[in-house]
Amino acid sequence: QIFHHPKCRRVTIKVKDVIVPFLILLGLNTIVLICWTAISPLKWERFHMGATDDFGRRLQSYGMCTLNSKKDFAYVVLLSIVNLAVLLLANIQAYQ
Repeated sequence: QIFHHPKCRRVTIKVKDVIVPFLILLGLNTIVLICWTAISPLKWERFHMGATDDFGRRLQSYGMCTLNSKKDFAYVVLLSIVNLAVLLLANIQAYQ
């Protein structure tokens, strides 16, 4: 019944309708990530596990990139806000 409802109408979405918001979002994400990398890049840290061999050498370790300071968390928050806002707006438009 929803397909034949008088208020529902078919809408044609063109390439330019999609490409402009895509390029804006891509630009915002690129700017934030370039600033983050240039100002305060992530730091690689290796963590050793407790296992050792007969000579006292560590057998297991793992590594990961970590934030340098608490100020770096602002970049994560900014990226999250931008992308979640776009997701929210897309959901609102899809509902309408």
